Amino acid sequence: MDHGNGEPIVVEKRKVTLKQAEDLLLTYRAKASFFPFVKVAPEATVPSLSRTSPFLLLAILTSASIQDPLLHHQIDHEFKRVLSSKVLLQGQRSLDFLQGLLVYIAWYPVHVNPRDTTSFTYMNLAISLLTDLGLDREAPITKTDGAVTSTDLVEGDHFTAAARRTYLGCYYMSSAGFRKPSNREYRDLLDMDSEGLMGEEFSTEIGSTVKLQRICELMGDMNSLPRPAIDSRMEALNDEVNTQMFLGKLQEWQNSTPENKYFDYLLSLPESMYLQFTSIHWGYVVHATVAMSRLTFAMAAKLGWNAETARSQVPLVMYLDCLCYRFQILSSVPARTAEPPKHSDVYHVFQMILGSVKKSYEKRVSKLVPEPPIGNNFATGHCPMMDYSLNVYFDPLVSMDASSFDLSGSGTPSIESTASSVPLYHDLWATMTGSWADEI
Repeated sequence: MDHGNGEPIVVEKRKVTLKQAEDLLLTYRAKASFFPFVKVAPEATVPSLSRTSPFLLLAILTSASIQDPLLHHQIDHEFKRVLSSKVLLQGQRSLDFLQGLLVYIAWYPVHVNPRDTTSFTYMNLAISLLTDLGLDREAPITKTDGAVTSTDLVEGDHFTAAARRTYLGCYYMSSAGFRKPSNREYRDLLDMDSEGLMGEEFSTEIGSTVKLQRICELMGDMNSLPRPAIDSRMEALNDEVNTQMFLGKLQEWQNSTPENKYFDYLLSLPESMYLQFTSIHWGYVVHATVAMSRLTFAMAAKLGWNAETARSQVPLVMYLDCLCYRFQILSSVPARTAEPPKHSDVYHVFQMILGSVKKSYEKRVSKLVPEPPIGNNFATGHCPMMDYSLNVYFDPLVSMDASSFDLSGSGTPSIESTASSVPLYHDLWATMTGSWADEI
């Protein structure tokens, strides 16, 4: 700790033991199915992963410790240090680094500061790693760069199954969560020969997930194209043709996938399942809420609904109430607190955001009156980011970041931070690649 002489704090008693690491690996296994693109063998242990995939292991420990903010902050600090040293400074490239980075991004704690865009930087780095490894190509090429390690990347003249899954995971994350462009040539293979590209994953949940995301991406690309100045009847015909085309693609996808209504399925899950969601799954909650809200008012304008009809036909308020109740149960923040908490969790943040959405939605629904639609310009709702009562959750100066915790031993959260109180952790990476890797 700081003895008052300006020396950095050394948090010796927060060393991560092998037993703690094994427990965190078990925690990760419970949620690994939510990001199936990076698989950990059932027989893998902390020592074996320390030898074969140390950076992936570090990412696993980081994502698995999120429920313990202080421990998560410590391991997260080590993850960033190793990433900076090995990848950014030394330029090392390997499948292990890419897989570890994808796992880290998948469970990146966005709720700590919803306005923070650091995760986009990590996604850019992952895409850069993918390109350097040659995974954006149909087949591997001979690498002369000594910084690139081909372990587990290539088998004969083909990419390994693990490498293909990693590419699909990078594509899925960049497209679904970050709207980042992927390599055009390789992405087109999803349209021309998706079965050949995915291999044995074509008929699995990975194949289903990627195929649906590709359909969504194509729909987005079509919608973003500039509209030429043509006759309104021809424009309507083009829209109808595109609509039928995508409905056909969605129907084909749905025929190969168990049918579920999103909100009904979401509410049928045990609350404990929410603890395992990736940032993409939280994004789905947002997208589904926005889509249902917009469809409500589009259909109301088209069919002449009044407020009562809209409420009876679209049960969005009921869904939001149920979700808020479930998030309240999961959250560590006491219900109905007089003051906003200094440090919150993802469940409390989502509860507050959905509460704001519900308030805005109900206000707009109450003003619905039957009237003929005018064009296609339907007003959008009030964005929670513009709700000033939620600024405490969005303002980086009042961030809930675990890095604001005082690690002097008291465990008491603190916003203040100075250079003299920056903690120096024991070298977890050295422990992993040293003593843990030597364990049998």
